[in-house]
Amino acid sequence: MAYRHGEGEDADESELHVIDPVSLESRLTFKTRQEDFEGFHVRSFTPDGKLMVGTAGYYLQKEPKLVWENEMVWWDARSGREKNRLLVGRNIYLAQECHSQDSKWMAVANSRAPQLELYMFRHTDQTLQHTIPLEQAEEASTPFAQRPVFSPDGEHVIVVVNDAPKGANDRMDPSKYPRPRIYVISVEQGKIIKTFLAPRGWAISPQFSPDGKSFVISGHRKVMFCDWEAMRKEFN
Repeated sequence: MAYRHGEGEDADESELHVIDPVSLESRLTFKTRQEDFEGFHVRSFTPDGKLMVGTAGYYLQKEPKLVWENEMVWWDARSGREKNRLLVGRNIYLAQECHSQDSKWMAVANSRAPQLELYMFRHTDQTLQHTIPLEQAEEASTPFAQRPVFSPDGEHVIVVVNDAPKGANDRMDPSKYPRPRIYVISVEQGKIIKTFLAPRGWAISPQFSPDGKSFVISGHRKVMFCDWEAMRKEFN
């Protein structure tokens, strides 16, 4: 990808070019006016390689308080043609998305917001199917959502949420942090069906084993191994 800022008479315009790695030719050109543009990111491809997904943000207001909108955008990966874009929300920060292995679903959380939510998009028609409330920020701490992950069978999504106490810094003992929450979400039902508590500390980067029998979560100087088959017995 290449980003070009406008110059001279085109100083208010910018372009993002998506480059074909084989031909080195531009496959997609996205133009925007810098004065209204907050950010643009081509984030990932679906596992089957058919769709490219990104986000775009636009300023609605800069003074007296900054306000922007976030959109989710889909393109055809072969032609570069835009297929759809959807408004996700205002003044939110989207964590890294995750795709189901069959390329039918995408899950992405707003990582920092007064109300943490998980958004479930269906790739087949590029629509938002579920908005799932996770947690609300409190006066004493701020919750942060990690990148979600699909179970190998595509039936569930795991989201890990940590709390950052007010005034926390790198020198704070992670064992003093609140216990992270592990949310299990049903893709079909579009809701939380079980919540597990991890040991105290910082928990990030959940990842399933290829056989779908377990998953791991990394943290401060440790890796937690979770028995997914045993956990499923508590909500199946």
